[in-house]
Amino acid sequence: MEPYHVAMYLRHEEWADETKGVELVKKFAQVLSEEGFPIQYHGDDLACLWYKIIIQPILQKKKKHEDEGRYIPDYTAGQKDFLEAELEKFASEIDNSRPGDEQLRDILTAYVEDFK
Repeated sequence: MEPYHVAMYLRHEEWADETKGVELVKKFAQVLSEEGFPIQYHGDDLACLWYKIIIQPILQKKKKHEDEGRYIPDYTAGQKDFLEAELEKFASEIDNSRPGDEQLRDILTAYVEDFK
């Protein structure tokens, strides 16, 4: 079996960012196109599609949380600590032997920082 090739990692926080999200979806479409996948939307259509499919549901969920006046995380403090430690361990084990490893380590490190 041939090893897979990582062309790009998609960080959720970048999808949800109004500045980075549009650029991310354009870059993702370019990567898919370069790998031979058909792309039906281009340019401004990608931005519109990103807004409708990605941002609108996120904004709706955020509004629901604000309307309820509270937010309860979907994890306990113990689970958070465990996840933080495991992500940190995983990030430290990445040795840059494959394309994309540095990007993956940066993403994992950012998640660990977000937990603190």
